[in-house]
Amino acid sequence: MSPAGPAKLVIATEPSATAPVVVPFAIQPVVYEEDQYGNLETGVNNTMVTVALSSGVGPLEGTTTATVVGGVATFTNLADNTSETLSLSFSSGSLTGATSTSIVTNAMTFYRQRVVQ
Repeated sequence: MSPAGPAKLVIATEPSATAPVVVPFAIQPVVYEEDQYGNLETGVNNTMVTVALSSGVGPLEGTTTATVVGGVATFTNLADNTSETLSLSFSSGSLTGATSTSIVTNAMTFYRQRVVQ
């Protein structure tokens, strides 16, 4: 089946469930642009996807926009500098957005990593 017009964003790769503060998430989110039937929009190469905090106080750090290439938007350096539980919201114009699962950021994890190095 050929894809219909773009309709929604779907999180293909969830960000890390836990992360040290300030350090980019070990697993960065990947978002698909799909039609209403769940087909990847492989011919789409110019949609801008924006990520923001859905919950948490942040601030969210890193590059908060990614361009869809072949139907896929890949984020590369997102991080949070507050010990908290947060979630991310992905949006793009009239497309139905997506919200990540929870991410727990912890200052002690960052401290331990710095001491061990």
